[in-house]
Amino acid sequence: MAVYTELFNSSVAEVGHVGADNPRRGLASDELELARDGTVLRDGVPFRTRYAVVDDRLRLDGTRIAVLRPSAVGEGAGQGALALWRTGGVVRLRTAGH
Repeated sequence: MAVYTELFNSSVAEVGHVGADNPRRGLASDELELARDGTVLRDGVPFRTRYAVVDDRLRLDGTRIAVLRPSAVGEGAGQGALALWRTGGVVRLRTAGH
């Protein structure tokens, strides 16, 4: 994660996951939920942050600022890219028609 935060020239204050956590990291992250409208929730309340780093295959409401490809940090093929998004507040996945 340090490599990713250096590229995006930022620090990571919180790490969360929707679905299963990633046991390869060796660290637990906060479990977040996903509402039907795509809003990310923590303890039933919309999760708010100005910026979010997510799997590049996801689209959030907001503006995609940068993408970090695995090849940029020497990771093997098959690893996914990460995208930095400016969310405008509430983290929400774009849904069909939105």
